Amino acid sequence: MLAMHDFSTVSWFKVSDRRLRYRGRITRQPFNAWTATPEGTAAIDAAAATLGFCLLGKKRTATRRMWRALHAATLDQAVQTALHGEPERYLGIWGELAYAPALPRVQVSLRRVVVVPRTMIAARALSALTSRLMSVPCFAALDGPVRTFFCYRVICEMDDAIRRAVPTMKKPLAAREAWTCVGIDDRFMWVDPLWSGREWLGHVLMFEMPEPRPSRRERREIEGAIERLLGSLPEMSVLQRDAAVRSAIAAMNPARI
Repeated sequence: MLAMHDFSTVSWFKVSDRRLRYRGRITRQPFNAWTATPEGTAAIDAAAATLGFCLLGKKRTATRRMWRALHAATLDQAVQTALHGEPERYLGIWGELAYAPALPRVQVSLRRVVVVPRTMIAARALSALTSRLMSVPCFAALDGPVRTFFCYRVICEMDDAIRRAVPTMKKPLAAREAWTCVGIDDRFMWVDPLWSGREWLGHVLMFEMPEPRPSRRERREIEGAIERLLGSLPEMSVLQRDAAVRSAIAAMNPARI
């Protein structure tokens, strides 16, 4: 999996009214930063090698053309529709994975609290998003490295927006059905970072939020159960953590596109 570089910019997504939303446009800063990475530099060099004489220089011309093609593709109606719908699909994956039987969980007043490793979310979401966008001709026509950058960046931007919102029991983030995210950890190691990427360490806490919302007393009970659940995770061996992730993946159906 590609590295999630720290591209400081205005996020492409935001959390408002307990929901993740697409802002309607992408910004160029992440693309500019990507062109300075080994993957981006190689893509620019390959594109520049196909050009003839360019008044502004081959690399500069190749970079401008790549950005213009990507930006134009994101304005296509089909891509816009996909991006506006992506937050619901992305958080829907969180809810789907919460049903995986091998993941650590606790039950409080008939409601489940489940720990879902972030590496599972990233892999499932990236595969589904890539497949969706590849069905759009203008996106499929982009250079392969640009497509790869963009799809991965969309997943990272959504993850960044959610982590900045800091979901808690008091400020839950709505997912699919009754599932909500009530906490995020980005340090706990479930699988070897060489395979998942160190940027996808940790997990999210998914809770079946009842209606009406829990009372203060019920919330304290739930928070106590969550604390005990999280306290038990370090007791899992490296092999147990890896086995839990593998078993959870094997038990889930392929991601719905």
